[in-house]
Amino acid sequence: MIGRFSVASLGLGVFCLAAFQIIGSTVDSSGLLHEAFALIPVGMVLLVIGGALGIAWFAKRHRRTAP
Repeated sequence: MIGRFSVASLGLGVFCLAAFQIIGSTVDSSGLLHEAFALIPVGMVLLVIGGALGIAWFAKRHRRTAP
C-alpha cells in the first residue's frame, strides 16, 4: 500500500511541475505577472513525500531478519 502511495505522489508531483511549465506565465498590459506559482511548492512537496514513502517501502521490503 505504501508503494502505491509513493508512485501516486511521485506521479502527481511530476504532473504539477509539468503543468507549471506547460501553463507558463504572462505579463498583462499593466505589468502584472500571471503564473500558476502554487504548482511549484505543491509539486516539490509531493515529490519529497513520494520519495520518502518509496524509501520506507523499499526498506520495509528488504530489511534483514535477525538470526
